[in-house]
Amino acid sequence: GHTGVIILDEASMITESEVEKIRAFGLPVLLIGDYGQLPPVRSTMNRWMKNPDVILGENFRQHEASGIMQAAMIARQTGHLGSGPYGDGAYAVSGRDMPAIYGVMSPDRLPPCPGNTIIAWRNEPRSRINTGIHRALFPGAGRICCGDRVVALSNLPRMVMEKNDHGDWSGSGREEYVTNGTTGQVEHVISTGMKTADVIVRLDPGSLGNDSSPLVLARMSLDCLGSGRSLRPDEYAGEKWDYAYARTCHKAQGCEFQNVVVADCNRDPSWLY
Repeated sequence: GHTGVIILDEASMITESEVEKIRAFGLPVLLIGDYGQLPPVRSTMNRWMKNPDVILGENFRQHEASGIMQAAMIARQTGHLGSGPYGDGAYAVSGRDMPAIYGVMSPDRLPPCPGNTIIAWRNEPRSRINTGIHRALFPGAGRICCGDRVVALSNLPRMVMEKNDHGDWSGSGREEYVTNGTTGQVEHVISTGMKTADVIVRLDPGSLGNDSSPLVLARMSLDCLGSGRSLRPDEYAGEKWDYAYARTCHKAQGCEFQNVVVADCNRDPSWLY
């Protein structure tokens, strides 16, 4: 018999070729996921998730009275959501009613913090929302400000910073490896140039797999902030960071938040669900 098994969670995001490579280890492979969710980026869902052997149809993770559950099931079954309330905690606004949407997403209604987020259809509306919130929070200010919510877009070791009793910052002599998708808040802007800004970011608790929230030094590319696309290496200087007020659905899959606004709901049924 077999002495082990390989378990793949969130398996709807795994391509068929990736599954075949894992099967080459010669162990049984168990795929667990939701076939109603999004397929891999620029690819298709593997055939095992499209035609699962076992389907769990009973809700165990969320209260049945939750408006999120009600809205999700309607979206899954019908492919769209009408405007109005859904149980406790969910309300759908028409995509044509932009004043209502921006009212819900305004910083005073949805204060920027690790527990709140906005989910957008793709990078273009995500960047538009991010830039709008940054300007609403810091009118007339520069591209990056103390208090901005930011997300790392690359994998790099970064120097951990310390502040002495006189208020001066210095390196601690150790580094933290910050991965793509790690979020935090700008604690201090040291200097800003034409293309980059040296800033100190307080990483969110839990972003590194523990409860710590270290302060790290980042030389941020100003061109990447609010950009609606992935820039080529010759198009920016410094490290790739972006505002973290909104994120795409692909980036948000598997994350947990206390309060969420979903923008641009009139899209693909799998995306909406």
